[in-house]
Amino acid sequence: MSKVAIAGVVLIGTLVAAGSAHAGWELGVGGAQKIDGEATWLTTVSYVTPEKRFPWELMAGYIDGRGSIDSGSVPDQYFIGASKRYNFTDNFYASFGVALNDRDTDVLSGHVQFQSALGWHYQRVGLSIRHLSNASIEGRNRGETFLLLQVAF
Repeated sequence: MSKVAIAGVVLIGTLVAAGSAHAGWELGVGGAQKIDGEATWLTTVSYVTPEKRFPWELMAGYIDGRGSIDSGSVPDQYFIGASKRYNFTDNFYASFGVALNDRDTDVLSGHVQFQSALGWHYQRVGLSIRHLSNASIEGRNRGETFLLLQVAF
């Protein structure tokens, strides 16, 4: 596990133990699917607007690089994005939006990406499955699929 992922786990654990949350902000840590046998970790910070049924989620994230896949190594990547959430109930949601990443790689080709999510949240803790990819608009479309644990503070 990378140092960034360990730091994210420690930070989220500290926030869970710390008490009440401040509305809107979430820290996340997660694992991305294996590509050519190598998985990776990521961390995020996001802000969710206060609208009850259709809030916006503004997210910035870091995806740890992959040392070796079939086409070579994949460097660390940063991304920012904006998604519109649809809260089905108080605890379940889906979202879709756009993101920009800092570099063109074999996994996230092109700078424009689309992001989608299905998630669950309860009080200050959330868990979601997310996908970030270019929808085949530029270059190869492997994308990143990841499981993300988020804690609100």
